[in-house]
Amino acid sequence: MTTRVIRATAEQRAEYVARDPKPVYPLWGYVVAGGVKMAVEDLRKHWSKDDPQYEIIAPEHTVFVPDFTHTMLCHSLDDVKERAYRPEMCECESCNSISNA
Repeated sequence: MTTRVIRATAEQRAEYVARDPKPVYPLWGYVVAGGVKMAVEDLRKHWSKDDPQYEIIAPEHTVFVPDFTHTMLCHSLDDVKERAYRPEMCECESCNSISNA
């Protein structure tokens, strides 16, 4: 299985903002692993150099196992690629209960 890190185009970044007019961090690009495409946000302008630099966002209504979080913090693009390789995910019961209400 291959993992690819892809830089977003200007159009993709604009679409990302259109879906959420006030995203916490700008879109850097995407990581594709196991057929799953996940957004990667760019933290570099907001955090210090010693802090994580990128954040992988789980697909809608899913969380990463075993932490059951919607995001994974990464220190580099190599870290993004490594952490996204074979991500374990499951449905987020909280998200599903909200969307089914």
